[in-house]
This record gives sequence, structure tokens and C-alpha cells, in this order.
Amino acid sequence: MSLQEEAAGESLLSLLDLGAGPLLLVLRKLPLQDLCRTQEVCKALRDAAQNDLVWQAKALEVYPAETVRLGAHYSTYQELVRDDNAEQASLLLPLDLAAQEPASRQGEAQPQQQPQAQSSPGSAGGDRGSAGGAAGARSCSCRYKFNRLQPELGAGGFYECLALALEWDRAAHVFRLYIDARGEADLRQPGDSSLGFTVHRAPPPDRRALERRLAQLRERRVQLKRDLAAALARDAGEAIRRAEHDLARNATQRQATQLELGRQYELRFADLLTVVRPAGQELVVDRRGHKLGCLLFDSLHKIDVLLAELPDSYASKQQAEQCGLDLNFCYANPIPVMPHGALVDYEPCVVASVLPGSSLRDVFRRQGRYAVPGALLQQLESEGPEARRARWQHVPPQVLGRQPPWLV
Repeated sequence: MSLQEEAAGESLLSLLDLGAGPLLLVLRKLPLQDLCRTQEVCKALRDAAQNDLVWQAKALEVYPAETVRLGAHYSTYQELVRDDNAEQASLLLPLDLAAQEPASRQGEAQPQQQPQAQSSPGSAGGDRGSAGGAAGARSCSCRYKFNRLQPELGAGGFYECLALALEWDRAAHVFRLYIDARGEADLRQPGDSSLGFTVHRAPPPDRRALERRLAQLRERRVQLKRDLAAALARDAGEAIRRAEHDLARNATQRQATQLELGRQYELRFADLLTVVRPAGQELVVDRRGHKLGCLLFDSLHKIDVLLAELPDSYASKQQAEQCGLDLNFCYANPIPVMPHGALVDYEPCVVASVLPGSSLRDVFRRQGRYAVPGALLQQLESEGPEARRARWQHVPPQVLGRQPPWLV
């Protein structure tokens, strides 16, 4: 060996040369996948990577601190992490922009892809950009189809139910759909609501975005009329033609936006795969005109089992395998399971969209966060009136400004 090779060999250090303390600090910084692979390098690194202090630190990075504990379910932190802390931490999928603030809490982390040694699936690739594909990007609400902004002029009133979040309590084998429903004194109870899996289709109109767009176009129309009046006063031919052209274009855009706002989202019976009714409900507010809390559902994650059991000749199964699935929520209505069943009077909303070849579990892992089971219900119960009003700022001013107040 030459002197240069000997000097180069002396300058190289192994991880094992760091000593126990620094080595543990390095291992704590590794992603879960790499931490698992480290145990396959050699016996010394395997022993170091199995130190439970390393796994405790990793668990505290991923899960809420209240859920990182040993005892009845786990004897080591490595066992807790490899099981994805399924016995003590739930998966929470925010559905409405206004729900993210009360739902967020320190210590809740984004679900990460788990080590290969774990049996649960990893995150799914791709993004649809629909209501479920980007849960926080759109509103998720069920509006009464026959809303009237001024009920004193006729029968009816204004009713809407916001879907705030979907929680998967894996230990209790239950899903909690958090809702905030407002309306007139005859607002119906949420117990008649339902969830239904259908073949994925074009997403429903995002009404809040369309209403904002329409308000901007109306403001623009006022400005264009001022510009036209000023051009006429100056007798400026080019400015007059430009203003008239812009006004005509604005009218076309307003008409298209109003037509899209008037388009109602309907579920096609031919796309329906299954309907799930609530197994129970937990309401922290249950008074006339206001229902706040959660609905309890069972076995939503078993939709892939249902699909596997359907015959291959079933048209909806073939389309679901090609297009994916939508999980739809309809307030105060059972989704009809017959072609000529009773029509629903609340517009359904898409809670989640499942990509072809993926599962509801993947949606939670890619778009959700870990949470303390049932903690969101407690937060909704203790939140102040300002937070509750903030969720309803999208309601038309004719409703918010009503006397006596619609929003109490």
C-alpha cells in the first residue's frame, strides 16, 4: 500500500467511530425507511438502531405527544411506530378551509410513509385537484336545493351543512364526520344523513369560488360603466369602443358564472356502489336552527373489499376500477338506492376522491394528519362564537344581515 492510500484510509471514519451518543443523534435524524435499512448493515448498527430512545424521538416527531405512550397497547416505541400508532392516534382529513384552524393543534403531524416492515400501505401518488383530491382547497358543504334568501317573501328559508373533517379512529373502528349545520328553526336532524361511494365523475361546482368570481365581475361591471360614461363625455371613439367591448365580455362572463352556480350536483344511480347510514351521532350543539358535532360511520375503509366481491360484469365496478371512487355526503337525506327513489333535497358534496388502484387509507395518509381521537369534538365544543361565525362568512349578506339574526 502506498503512502497516499494509507493516509486516505486513516482519514476515513465509520459511523461506529462516532461513539454511542453522537451515533444515536445521527440515527434520530434519519427518515423511518432509512432507519429500518440501517438495521440491515451490520450487527453494531442494528443494535444502535434498535435503541428505543431513537424510536421514541421518531414517534414524537410524527404523532401528537398525548398519543406517544407505552402500556396496554405497546411495550416499546419501535413497536408503536411500526404499527403507525394505530391504537392511540387517529387520522384526520380536513374538508373545509374554516375547519383547518380549529382542527390544527401543536403536535399533530402529517402522516408519513411508514417503514417497509409495516404492513400498512404507503402514500399514493398523483392528485386529482377535486374536492377530495385537495381537501383544503375547496369548500365541502351540502346546501338546501330550495334556499330562499328572504324567506318572508315565501315558503322556505336558508339551510346549509358544512362538512368540516373526516376522522378515522382506527382503534375504535369508527369514522367521525364532523359537521356544522345551520338553517331556520325547522332545520332537520342530521341522523338521516348518509355517505355513498360512487364512480368518480367531474367534481361539483365550487360555489364559494363561483360566488367570489361573480362578485368580482359585478364590481368590474360598475367600473366599466364609469369608464364608458367618461369616454362618452370626452367623445373618445376608441375608448368608447373598448369600454363597450369590455362590458359585453363582462356580461358573457357573468352569465356563464351564473349558469355554473345554478348547476346542481346530482348523484347518478348507475354510478352508485354502496350507501352507509350513520351508526350514531355526537352533537355538542343541538338546538333549533343549529347542529354541531359529528356523525359516526362504520367500515368505510372496506370499500376495496366490497369492490373485490362484486362480479366483474358489474358496470359500476369496471368504471370504478378505471376512474376511481368518490365518497359523497348528503345531509338529512338517505341517498336513494333505487333508480326512482325519493329525490334528495340537499345537494351532496364530495368528501374524498380515491384514485384508481388506491384506497381510502391512502387518501388519509397523503392529505390528512395524525390527531388525538375525538379531540376535534372537544375543540368544537369549547370554541368561541367568533370562530363559529368565521365559518359562515360565505353566506349571502341578505341572510347574515337578517333581523332577527339568522346566525345566532
